[in-house]
Amino acid sequence: MVDNSHILSAMHALFEALGPPTSRPLSPSERTDMHPERFYEGFHPVFELMETFGPGDAGYTHQFPRRGGHSSLPVFVENGGIVVIETYFHKGDMTIERLDYGITPAPVFKALYALLEGAEVRD
Repeated sequence: MVDNSHILSAMHALFEALGPPTSRPLSPSERTDMHPERFYEGFHPVFELMETFGPGDAGYTHQFPRRGGHSSLPVFVENGGIVVIETYFHKGDMTIERLDYGITPAPVFKALYALLEGAEVRD
């Protein structure tokens, strides 16, 4: 396993500098819709930088701490966006939430986008 702790540290600092995200929970209608991919259109998940956090740990996205564990999957979007997909687990329930980050300050956004794009593993 590759030690990517320095990349994770840089990523955390850049997310912090972008400020709080806008949350878009995956609604029940989108969960059962025949075309839920619109919620994730153009996404490039960076699985190498996915992290899990234990109960009570809000992680680098600073969403309020959940009672159960959660995972954070950073994503860069083809249209130039940056998103984190949060998946929360507690007592058999699972919630999926899309966190959209702003594009300002522009130098921070560009640095984070480049970091995510560079860390993506493609076949």
